[in-house]
Amino acid sequence: MNEFQKFVMHVRNLQAKEIKQASFDVDYLCNVLEKVSPLPKQFKTTEVKGDIVIADGGKFRDEN
Repeated sequence: MNEFQKFVMHVRNLQAKEIKQASFDVDYLCNVLEKVSPLPKQFKTTEVKGDIVIADGGKFRDEN
């Protein structure tokens, strides 16, 4: 059973117990949702002027 299936089972168990509200760690939710609906890759834009390359800076992060 993968993490998303575990999450769904957990939420359904909460619903079966008639629990109407629950708190979840945002990082955990993002990791679970990443497996189902990955974020699109971000491409950096660059502009070339003569021998100079101008980049937008972008964001640096680990890609897992």
